[in-house]
Amino acid sequence: SVDNEMDMLYVSLENKTEFSGFQMDLRLPDGFEVLDIQLCEGRKTEGHNLSYNVQGDGSVRMVSFSNINETFKGVSGSLVQVKVALPEAPKEGDYEVALSNVIFTTPKAVEYRLSDTKGEICYYQVDLKSNGHGSVTGAGVYLEDTKVTVSATPNEGYHFVKWSDGATVNPYTFAASQSKVLTTEFAPNTYYVTYMVDGAVMN
Repeated sequence: SVDNEMDMLYVSLENKTEFSGFQMDLRLPDGFEVLDIQLCEGRKTEGHNLSYNVQGDGSVRMVSFSNINETFKGVSGSLVQVKVALPEAPKEGDYEVALSNVIFTTPKAVEYRLSDTKGEICYYQVDLKSNGHGSVTGAGVYLEDTKVTVSATPNEGYHFVKWSDGATVNPYTFAASQSKVLTTEFAPNTYYVTYMVDGAVMN
């Protein structure tokens, strides 16, 4: 689930060797906070457990193992899900997420050390403009894939026509996938007046 206050990050693994335990350190950008970490249902077994704690350098160390030396299920897919609290007033841009000290262990206690890896949490800026005949709401900075809803309200005597990207719905909802500027197009209403002249209908 993704909203502008909370995000769920996933650590995925493609593995050819069966493994029973792992250790890894997760570092989030400043202003981001780990709320909870769990093993993903599709990969863990009943014998697996996971613990985590904050290190002196601010990273979060995750350790998982099986009490009965069971191996994790499958050879691909999400292994760990991390619930993250997001900053209250984020700025547009890419925020780096890093994994380090990654070690996987087989049932025979053979260790595999993986290279450090990085990912990103992305925020996009949505700006709104009007052609001067109404108002718009919904501008802001949004987390990637967050649902954004923008609305246009025409002034008296005008009506909404479309957004600058061609969308004609109002309110307009879309997933944040890039920074963009949307301009609304308003047009004057057309009125028809019917009146009588010497008993004849005139338009």
